[in-house]
Amino acid sequence: MQAFTRLTNEIPSLHLAKTKCKDSFSSVAFYSKVNLKKKLRSKSAKFSSLIDFDHDLGENPKEPYEGPILYDSPLHPDEPSSLLNLNEDNLSEYESFFFNDGLLRRKCVYALLAKMEDVYRRTPVLVDVNLAEDTILNVCGDIHGQYNDLLKILRIKGPPSSTNYYLFNGDIVDKGPKSLECILLLFIYKYVYPNYIFINRGNHESSALNSRHGFQKEISHKYGDLFMFEHFGEIFRWLPLVHLVETRIFIVHGGISPNATVNDIRCIKKPVEPQDNRIVADLLWSDPVLKSGVSTSTRGMGHFFGPDVTRSFLKQNSLLCVVRSHAEIKAGCGSSHDGCYTVFSAPNLDKGIMGGVLEISGGRYLDLSGNVFTQCTKAEVKQILSMKASELYQKYKNEEVEIEEEMEVKMGKGGIGIELHCTENKT
Repeated sequence: MQAFTRLTNEIPSLHLAKTKCKDSFSSVAFYSKVNLKKKLRSKSAKFSSLIDFDHDLGENPKEPYEGPILYDSPLHPDEPSSLLNLNEDNLSEYESFFFNDGLLRRKCVYALLAKMEDVYRRTPVLVDVNLAEDTILNVCGDIHGQYNDLLKILRIKGPPSSTNYYLFNGDIVDKGPKSLECILLLFIYKYVYPNYIFINRGNHESSALNSRHGFQKEISHKYGDLFMFEHFGEIFRWLPLVHLVETRIFIVHGGISPNATVNDIRCIKKPVEPQDNRIVADLLWSDPVLKSGVSTSTRGMGHFFGPDVTRSFLKQNSLLCVVRSHAEIKAGCGSSHDGCYTVFSAPNLDKGIMGGVLEISGGRYLDLSGNVFTQCTKAEVKQILSMKASELYQKYKNEEVEIEEEMEVKMGKGGIGIELHCTENKT
């Protein structure tokens, strides 16, 4: 045995094979251990309780790592997220680290997941959001793993604060190349700004879709850890489905459930999957159309709903409008039909699709307006990471004017929907 060990150490190819074999064995042993615990756990037990942070996630001291460390000292198994080293001052370090293809240590990822599981287990299925005067809520649509565009949004719209909220309206993962980095960065932002960052669940925050549209494969490629994928899936099942702004603006990923009221939605018990609850399927999968009535969706879940259905839903629940995502819209954001607006934040230059962000302004008036941006290139991200916020904002405003002028030529004046004119006096 000693001779075999010397041989594998002396021959590089054999040494690499030995290392991979040991890593594979360790991974299988780890998954077998937590899988057994998972079968024995009570339904109320947290996923993070299945991991022994000291023994299961030990780091290899010989493995080079120059990335940020999420914790200041050894993590206690019962409170793995209590010592996370995250604050406003080091956010840019994580943004740059992910941009440069850095991978956090597994223990860092699991510590963050433990915290987010705790946060979203305590978050209701429908979240009420109140906006004080001079406060803006930036509603972002599908991100789909487009990390560069996520960075652009966060830098353009400014840091979260008591007057600058963000709501990411689902479909953060799948399809794009950096789904893992997108969701990790947003979880980090949620940890640092718990009262100013909101996340809705999308239809792609689901293990069933993640296994087919890229997120599972991405985690497997970057970490080779099946349980990490399952842990994300567990957190997704606890994400809220709806955010209700000032009791008047209904924000959901997909669409409305025609016969359900706001109170019906409040009564939904988490964790939940769309295939197990018709209302949940409607909220995550449905789409607005111009044809009246309700019809079967070609997506396989949810349905198509017309303007009359939206009007009835708004009237029944005393709402001003519905804001949703879930579908590409060429101008980035705009009206789908009367009382229903769509925002999509994953631009595509090749398809001529802009990215959009909707602003909801608080105060005496509730005002809904749209902003658009082009797809962010890698070179632009490098520039963004080095620019001051004021310089970046001016660059964005100049870009927005250019986009608006270009779209007016193609679509006629006002075709881009920069102003959506959805305003209500709250008094």
